[in-house]
Amino acid sequence: MIKIKTNNNNFFEKINCPICKSKDYKIIKKSKIKLNSNNFEKKIDFFNSSSNQKLSQQLVECINCKLVYVNPRISSFLINQAYSYNEDKKFILQNNERIESFKINLKQIFNAINFRDKKFSILDVGSAGGAFFQSINNSLIECDGLEPNKWLVNKAKKSYGKINIYPTTLQFFKKKKKYELITYWDVFEHLTDINNEIFYIKKFLKKNCYLILNIPDYGSVFRKILKFNWPFFLDVHLYYFNKETIELFMKNNQFELVEVIKHIQILKLGYILERAINIFPFLKFFYSFVRICNLENLKIKYNIGQNLYIFKKQ
Repeated sequence: MIKIKTNNNNFFEKINCPICKSKDYKIIKKSKIKLNSNNFEKKIDFFNSSSNQKLSQQLVECINCKLVYVNPRISSFLINQAYSYNEDKKFILQNNERIESFKINLKQIFNAINFRDKKFSILDVGSAGGAFFQSINNSLIECDGLEPNKWLVNKAKKSYGKINIYPTTLQFFKKKKKYELITYWDVFEHLTDINNEIFYIKKFLKKNCYLILNIPDYGSVFRKILKFNWPFFLDVHLYYFNKETIELFMKNNQFELVEVIKHIQILKLGYILERAINIFPFLKFFYSFVRICNLENLKIKYNIGQNLYIFKKQ
C-alpha cells in the first residue's frame, strides 16, 4: 500500500485536452475529492490492473472535440509510481481465463489483418502477469512484452518460464527493433500521456503495420443505460473514448482505422461479482447463493462495452 501526504496541490494536475489541446470543457461529473485541503491524504494503492475504485475524480467533456477525460486528476508522477510497484494478486488469479480471452480475440484480429500464415513480431504493452504470451501458439510469431510493474514481471517469469517480458515502459524500452503488430489490452486508457505514447508507438511500429487498442467504448449502449454505474467508470481510467474521438486522435497521428471488433472477455463468476458488488450492493445476496452452490469458478463470457480497434500506420 502507498499512502501519500501533501500540504499543497501538487497531488493533482490540470491538463488540456490531449486530442485538440483545448482548455475549454464542461463538467460531466464533479470530483468527490477536496482539492484544497491543507492536510490532504490519499491512498493510491488502487492504481493497479485489477482496480475496482469507482471514479471519484472530476470527469469533463472537451467543448471542441468532445473527448471525455479526467481533469484535474491525480498527478502523473504519483500514478506512474504506483503502477511500478503495487502488488496485484487478484489480477493474476484470472490468468487462465485471460489466456482463453486472448485466444478468441486474437483469432478475430488475425483474420482481419490477414496475418494467419505469416511470420511476424508482436510487441505487447502492459503485459501484466504474462497471460498474453501463453495465448500465442504459433512458431511463426515472435513476441516481446513490456510491463512497468516489477512484481508482475517476476510473477510472469516464475509462472511461464523464459518469456520476453521487460520491466519497463515503451518510452524507456531499449531494444532496437520494429514490429508488425503492437497491442494494448486494457492499457491505453490508463496512460498519463497518450501523445508521448503515440510518438514511441510510431517509433517501434513498421509502416503499413498494425496497432491494436482494446478500450472501453464511451458510446456503447451499456454506458448509456447504466450511466455512472457503468463498470468502466474507474479512477484508473483517465480517458473515455468513443469511436469518433479515438479515430480522431489516431488520424491526427497518421493512423487509419481498419476495423472495430467487439472484445470478448472470459472471467470467473466469483471475480465478476466481487467487482459488480462495488457498484450494485444488492448483488451480495446473489453472490452468497453462488458461493453456497460452489459456482464461483463458473466461467462467464461477456461484453459490457469494450471494443478492439485495429489501426494501420500510414
